[in-house]
Amino acid sequence: MRGIPIVFNTKQDWLNAHNYALLSSDDRYKAVLKERLRALKDSGTMLVLKDGAPEDPEDQTPADFEPADDPASPLVRSELTATEIDLMISQLG
Repeated sequence: MRGIPIVFNTKQDWLNAHNYALLSSDDRYKAVLKERLRALKDSGTMLVLKDGAPEDPEDQTPADFEPADDPASPLVRSELTATEIDLMISQLG
């Protein structure tokens, strides 16, 4: 592998990219991976309608939605936990 891959399919892909960035003398890889890890961590939730919110989309406001865990998110598919991601980010500096 050379550089950070565009697509991560497994937890091991994330761990390999993390190891590559740590060992690389080019700090750009660290910066890119930190941003991707932050985005991965933020992908674990989605907005869903609150109970009692208007059903008509024209009557809905942002206050009618609440965050909920997204079972199909990239975070869940990666099999990484938020704690593991935080540790990886801190190790990147």
